Amino acid sequence: AELRDLLCRAAGLAWLLVMGFFIGASFFGPTLLATWVHKVYPQRHTILLVLLAGQLVGTPMKVVTSVLFGMGDVRRPSLFYVMEALANFALSLSLVYGVGVIGVALGTVLPLYLVELGLLLPYAMKRLEIAPRRLLTDVAGPQLTPLVALLGYSYLVWSRVPLVPGWGNMIAIAAGGGLVLGATWFVQQKMVSWLN
Repeated sequence: AELRDLLCRAAGLAWLLVMGFFIGASFFGPTLLATWVHKVYPQRHTILLVLLAGQLVGTPMKVVTSVLFGMGDVRRPSLFYVMEALANFALSLSLVYGVGVIGVALGTVLPLYLVELGLLLPYAMKRLEIAPRRLLTDVAGPQLTPLVALLGYSYLVWSRVPLVPGWGNMIAIAAGGGLVLGATWFVQQKMVSWLN
C-alpha cells in the first residue's frame, strides 16, 4: 500500500511538472522559440506542442516503469518499449513524406499514447494492484488546482504583457509561473494535511 501511495504521488508530481511546461509552451512557445532559435520555421510551435503532449503521458509512465523495473519486472515493460520504438520508426517514416516534420512528431507521439496507455498502463495497474479510479483521485485530481492557477497566470501575462523575445523576459515569465504553480501546490498540500 505504501509503494502504491508513493507511486501515485510521484506520477502525479511528474504529470504536474510536464503539464506546467505544456501550459507555458502553449502561451509562450512562440516567444521562447524566437528567443532560442532566432529563425522562423514553419509549424515550430505546433511541433513543440505535439512533442510535449507526448510527455504528458511519457513522463509519468517513466515513474511507473521505474517501479516495475525496481520490482524486477523488466521483460514485459521492455517488450512494450521495443514495440513502441518500432511503431515510432515505421509511423514516422510513413508520415514524413506526406505530412513533413509534423508527421515525424506525430509518429513519435501516437505510438507512445497507444502503447503506454493501451498496454503498459493496464499491465502496471494490474501488476501493482492499483484501482483505475486512483488515476483520477490520486494522480490527476490533486494537480488540477495548481494547474488552473498556472493557466490563469499564463493567460493574464499573455494578454497583458508585451511578449518581446529575450532571455530576461522568458526567465521572468517562467519564474513567475513556477512560483504560482509551486505556491498553489504547497498551500493545497498544507490544507489537505490540516484537514486530515
